[in-house]
Amino acid sequence: MQPPNPTSPPRSIAAALLAAALGLPAAAEAQEGRYLRMELGRSRNPAITLDGSDNDWSTQCDRLINPDQLEVGDRCATAPPRTSWSHDFAGGGGVIASLAAGWRLTGNLRIEGEYSFLGATLGDELAFRIGDVETQDKAEQELETTEGSARDLKGHAVFANLVFDLLPDAGISPYAGVGLGAMSASLDYFVRWKRNDDPAFISTFQDPLLNAKVAGTTTIGRTTLSDLLLGYQAILGAEFGGIGPAGFGVRLRRAAFSTLEGDDEWVQLRSHESDVGRGERIRYVMTTDDVTFWALTFTIRYEF
Repeated sequence: MQPPNPTSPPRSIAAALLAAALGLPAAAEAQEGRYLRMELGRSRNPAITLDGSDNDWSTQCDRLINPDQLEVGDRCATAPPRTSWSHDFAGGGGVIASLAAGWRLTGNLRIEGEYSFLGATLGDELAFRIGDVETQDKAEQELETTEGSARDLKGHAVFANLVFDLLPDAGISPYAGVGLGAMSASLDYFVRWKRNDDPAFISTFQDPLLNAKVAGTTTIGRTTLSDLLLGYQAILGAEFGGIGPAGFGVRLRRAAFSTLEGDDEWVQLRSHESDVGRGERIRYVMTTDDVTFWALTFTIRYEF
């Protein structure tokens, strides 16, 4: 029997330390497995436009305001085109949190299934526009208040991501990816228009008594737009070494989704219910342009 080689343990330890320093066996084994990733960070939403329209009739044709249909002539014989308006709102920001499960296909390529929650608040109203020039001119004379808000953008999104690791064996491993998915989104909307209290500023009717009925009336809308939106995201990130199977990193993403839409009746229409006495309720429709956001997050990835 040969005596034990006293140099074997030190050599084994040295080899193990060298391999650990280079990260080769551990990285290769981890890269063949599955992982979970958690994210938490901030989102930034750019400015957004909301376009609205409704099936309202003109004030003269409103039988709750003008029951005897004075001064209408033939203008109320047929339903008018839809009234339209637009709001521009400043961008805002909020929080985003994500949880994903992934699997490495090759040394550089990974696939992920991801769930994200987005909670953001948009900024103040920047501009308000009425669609046709005639109504706009009258509004500038009669309306003393035009205010709107779009707040509390919330979304629950799921994505299928394809991620490419640029330097999978490096101590700092950058990556890029793309994802396709959908988001169940909602946005709170409010609008209030109020006519001047002084009938002298009202030109809706020729009769001062009818103008006095219109003076001070208020139209209020309050609703939540909600819809299922389709979208995509582009991803850039980097991961750093951690402790054992856990790694840390940062991720930047841009996500873009389709338009968000909702409809409702007016809370008040010229200070009465959402009706003009013509056999149909008055409803308005609000539509956003594309819903987009940027997000910067910190990530923790656990491989198993």
